[in-house]
Amino acid sequence: MIGPDFLCIGAQKAGTRWLYDQLQWHPDFWMPPIKELHFFDGRFTKHFTQHYERIYRNALNDLSKVNERRKKQAGRPLDERDKDFLIRAKRLADSESQSLDDYLRLFEMSGTKITGDITPAYSILRKNEIKQIRSALPALKIIFIVRDPISRVWSHYCMLEKEDKTFPFSELTADRFMEFLKRDNVMARSFPSKTITRWKEYYPNMLTWLFDDIRDHPDSSRQEILKYLGATPAAEKIPIDSDFNRKSKGKKREMPEDIRAILEEYFKKEIEWCKANIGGATSSWS
Repeated sequence: MIGPDFLCIGAQKAGTRWLYDQLQWHPDFWMPPIKELHFFDGRFTKHFTQHYERIYRNALNDLSKVNERRKKQAGRPLDERDKDFLIRAKRLADSESQSLDDYLRLFEMSGTKITGDITPAYSILRKNEIKQIRSALPALKIIFIVRDPISRVWSHYCMLEKEDKTFPFSELTADRFMEFLKRDNVMARSFPSKTITRWKEYYPNMLTWLFDDIRDHPDSSRQEILKYLGATPAAEKIPIDSDFNRKSKGKKREMPEDIRAILEEYFKKEIEWCKANIGGATSSWS
């Protein structure tokens, strides 16, 4: 089958970068040099072009420069397969008609290795869009990593504050935070029950994993996810530790108590659903 063997559909701020790092180094996998492709949510051209212009344009002429940068970030070195991917992806990004077949052919250079697309934005796709994916890729494996809605939303806020300053910490009040919380993009990503229900209708064997388990039990999490994807789970095959986190040195801002109180009330029913339908570490969620 041409195309990805799996999609990781998120959630945003729930460990998808950890998963990409683990898989890009595993010898059973070939992962695209760009983590998020955004084909199915219609943002492929914008997202790819940003990465291409900022990082990968020089890769077509000199892989060594890009690989020096990737080495500092613990990324696997690029090779000729990655150049082929970038050439095809650039052609697709510049095309007025971006067909599914062209997207699927991006993964041809994976050969017999397992390959996939890790794009958290896929978690908010509508049912008709998921149905179309199912029609084209019925054997696809789906991974969804669930994070406590309270901590996920706060992490989302901190990311946005850093990136575009729309909601600066200096102006953080309960009312301003509610403005952020009710934004369409935030709301759509904050209810795992809805994502799981939509996707399981078409992919009943999707794997739902908990961010808590990745954080607290990275070895067993890596092993079980690799098994699900059909890969060898042996730890010695991966040259980075199971608890590797490229963002671990970043400063974390504490959630104010008044904001926590708002979120605990707001997500009370959602957390009850997670406890009843997912179980495991969700029992400790507030």
